[in-house]
Formats: sequence, C-alpha cells, structure tokens
Amino acid sequence: MSETTSEMIEAAARVLCENQGFAPDGDDSECQSEMGVNWRAFEFDAKQAIGAANSVSPSPWQKIEAVPSGDEIFLAATIDGRVMVVRGNILQNMMRKDTPAHLQFPATHWMPLPAAPKVNDE
Repeated sequence: MSETTSEMIEAAARVLCENQGFAPDGDDSECQSEMGVNWRAFEFDAKQAIGAANSVSPSPWQKIEAVPSGDEIFLAATIDGRVMVVRGNILQNMMRKDTPAHLQFPATHWMPLPAAPKVNDE
C-alpha cells in the first residue's frame, strides 16, 4: 500500500471532525486539542483509520466481464469454487451457450497468474 502522508492524515481528521459536528478550523473547545486546531483532535483516530485501511489487500479476482480475450493465460473461477488455468480465447468458447455442456466452464471471475516462487540460491 501507499505511504501515509501528513496530507492524508489531515484530510481524514478534518472529515472525522466534521462528521462529529465540529468545524475543522473552528475554536470549539470541546473539539480542540492543546495544538489549537480542531481537526488535530482527530489526528490519532485518522492515523489509525488510514493504517487499518492500508493493511487490507484488495482481492486480485476481477469480474468476468473484464477478462482478456486473446492468448493471455490466467486463472478463471466459477461461483461454486472451481478454478482453472485457461487462455482467454479458449475461455470465451467454453462460456458460449452453444458449447456442449461437458465443455462449458461458467466462469464468474478471473485473475492474472501469480508470480512464480523465487528459488533460494542456498
């Protein structure tokens, strides 16, 4: 994930401050920290929230509508959990309605092949 910047923290703290009904640049003592600016009272919570969001990895699986159609090889998955390594143009044929049932693969998602494991030179 990307590095958390002071600008990101301030933006998030300002939103948290506003969501609590305070003006980020106001002088409401209930929201104000010893630093004298209201949004700073939410700085710690903003850092924590951004850190939690950055720790989540998005799923590499993509909806089948965006699947490559050429010679690229990738993983395809069905809703019932079957996964296969397949080439784009072959999967398109396997998903056609007029393909015999025993050759069909009703994929719902796809993802690029992961990188091969690195071999230790020990």
